[in-house]
Amino acid sequence: MRTNLLSEASKAWIYTPADAGQDIEVIHWQYYYYQTILGVVGGTVSMPTSLSFFNATAGQPTVGGVLTKEDTNIPKPNSVGSPYKFLIQEVKFNAMPAVPVTEGLTVGQRVCDDIAQILTRGVASLRVLGVDRMEVSPLGALPSGMGFDLSDAASAYNVANGWPVLSNSYPVEIGLHKDTSFELNIDFPKGGFVVYNYIKLGFILDGLLQRPKGK
Repeated sequence: MRTNLLSEASKAWIYTPADAGQDIEVIHWQYYYYQTILGVVGGTVSMPTSLSFFNATAGQPTVGGVLTKEDTNIPKPNSVGSPYKFLIQEVKFNAMPAVPVTEGLTVGQRVCDDIAQILTRGVASLRVLGVDRMEVSPLGALPSGMGFDLSDAASAYNVANGWPVLSNSYPVEIGLHKDTSFELNIDFPKGGFVVYNYIKLGFILDGLLQRPKGK
């Protein structure tokens, strides 16, 4: 565990039981959420002006189909659930191809062009109980943390949100207590733009999870 990186206040918070007298353990944990934007060859699908993450659990239907464990492990919409505490230490954003459409596309309609638009135009925001706790623009400022790097020699693109190093991340200290609600969104203030491919977008919240011991 990376407790040596914590402020004293955060360290005390994560190790204080959510319920008095509770026997707890604190472990390294990640919550993740991915959704797919359905592009089309004809370019008739525009990126929504706002996207929400962590607002559904596995088993619930979304635009891209029914969510599975591959898409998210959040136990409750917009919440880490009870009786847990979760201290977010790092935020990571991933944009990757999801069943790319290539036939008939021009150079500027390829996957790398779609992802370049997303990374350079999106604004990420995290609100806890309606209070802004993080705001980052452009999305490319949030490193992928998984080494995503997409090159296209034909169009001279080299798209990467962070060097291809697993440890890339955006450091924060944000505590989520029990059923505290939070919202993680991407907004495109200048309006939607055409998406030609199926693009998978996702956030990883990396940090320390407090839970009842042996849960």
